[in-house]
Formats: sequence, structure tokens, C-alpha cells
Amino acid sequence: MGYIVLVLIVVMFGVILLLGSKSGKTTGSESEQAKEPELTERFRMGSYIQGLPGQQEPEEVVSCAVTARDFVVCKGVVGAEIGRIARNSITDISLSQEGATAYRLELSWNDNSSVHHKAVFCFEDKRLAEGMANNALQTLKKWKSGERDQAAAGNA
Repeated sequence: MGYIVLVLIVVMFGVILLLGSKSGKTTGSESEQAKEPELTERFRMGSYIQGLPGQQEPEEVVSCAVTARDFVVCKGVVGAEIGRIARNSITDISLSQEGATAYRLELSWNDNSSVHHKAVFCFEDKRLAEGMANNALQTLKKWKSGERDQAAAGNA
């Protein structure tokens, strides 16, 4: 009976060591995820029209994810990334009404080479366009240049 208890203790000690050594290692995808700042917020951006470097085709439905440093524009709600804009590079955010039910959101920024860009988004849903457009405008302004982060740090 004493040998069985001893064997069980040794086996349990081995399992604990094995699990402990595996938890310290990260796979390539885990280390890549660690590089990406955590998502702070995600909101609808209507339709993408033009202006993101590397994305020439319009997209019917896009969303914007806010990370520690960037606005990340994605296809659909959680689809592939089509563009990334540094939050602190934003120079202007404007919203205008086009016709009775459409709204046009323009996001201007300067890239690392001081080249000016303007991304254009459109909200056309007859029932939701105004609310979605105003929500996108307010959320972009809230997170622009880390203003919300600085306010939160001041309250801490």
C-alpha cells in the first residue's frame, strides 16, 4: 500500500511539473496576439466608400475597432481588417447629411510620412442612418488622440 501512495505522489508531481512548463511557453499565434493592444470598443461605420491606403474597393458594411493606438476598420462586424489609422494622427472628423436619409462621415489624418488622407464612409439605412452616423462620430471623437485615455488616467 505504501508503494502505491509513493507512486501516486511521484506521478502527480510529474504532472504538475509538465503542466507548469507548458504554461510558460507561447505559440506563434499567442505571441502575435500579445503584440496587438486590447480592443477597447467596436462600433458600426456604415459603408466604406474610399480613402484607406491599400483598400480600393468599397465595402457595403464595415465596423471600427478601437485599440490602444489605432482605429481598425474591418469588413462586417468582426471581419478582415481593411485599414488602420493611428488615433493620434486624426486631423478632422466631419459628418454631413446628403439627401433626406444619407449621412457622409469623413475621417482625415496624416500618416507617418505626413501624407494627408481622407477616408469616406456612408450611412444610408432609412431608419438607422442618423443614429448610426452620430454614434460613429461621437465614438471617434471620444477616442481620438487618446483623449478618453488621458481623462481616465486623471481620474485614477
